[in-house]
Amino acid sequence: MAVIKVDMHVHTCYSKDGLLSPAEIVEHCRRKGLGALAITDHNSIAGALAVRDMAPFPVIVGQEVSTSQGEVMGLFLEREVPRGLSPPDAIALIKEQGGLAGVPHPFDRLRREALGKRFLEGIAGELDFVEGFNSRVTLAGDNRQAQEFAGSRGLPCTAGSDAHSGYELGRAYVEMSPFNGKEEFLESLASWAHRRQLESLLGSLLQRLREDASLVAKELGDGYTASSPSGWALPTGRGAPCCSVQCRHLVARQV
Repeated sequence: MAVIKVDMHVHTCYSKDGLLSPAEIVEHCRRKGLGALAITDHNSIAGALAVRDMAPFPVIVGQEVSTSQGEVMGLFLEREVPRGLSPPDAIALIKEQGGLAGVPHPFDRLRREALGKRFLEGIAGELDFVEGFNSRVTLAGDNRQAQEFAGSRGLPCTAGSDAHSGYELGRAYVEMSPFNGKEEFLESLASWAHRRQLESLLGSLLQRLREDASLVAKELGDGYTASSPSGWALPTGRGAPCCSVQCRHLVARQV
């Protein structure tokens, strides 16, 4: 069965904080092997339409909608959804045009745009998906909470890089069967397997440091602790570990 990688949260220069032109988006997708993507600019679908017109792969027209209480997301849109509405009203306009409604980074404690549990509970019955992994979420537990919430409500999870620049694009994606339209999209998404090429920086680094520190401590014996970061120091210069989050090798010395 054919499988494609789909980054479901990407911004173009039509977002005020986006850096990539539609043509640059297409080129980055080609180089990184993405088979489809969702363009979800802030309060606009103009960038999504521009990318769709030139891309040789499927492009989902989406929008990250600023509501009165935080952000919601629409996919498979035909028209822009006005900003400033209540979350229920914004979702109603997404559904009215045949789109799918979801919530991006719902529990991100470091974003004021995150909807949060209080408002999420009130609209959960109208949602089609929840963003379960966002590469820009710093605290890994916030992504886990989104996945747990989606699971408790029987909702599928999406994953996206939330890319605003080229290096970010494709940092998170869903690996799924090719789809044609929103029904096939939802069916394929229900059996998703997201792959994170680069996980959220802080959560990933700390978790891997703890894991590797535990292994080193086990080999070296007493005098090392994995539970206290202050008990470790990473050497610099020749022989020091590389800075890639994918690096599984750690050299440590006692301080």
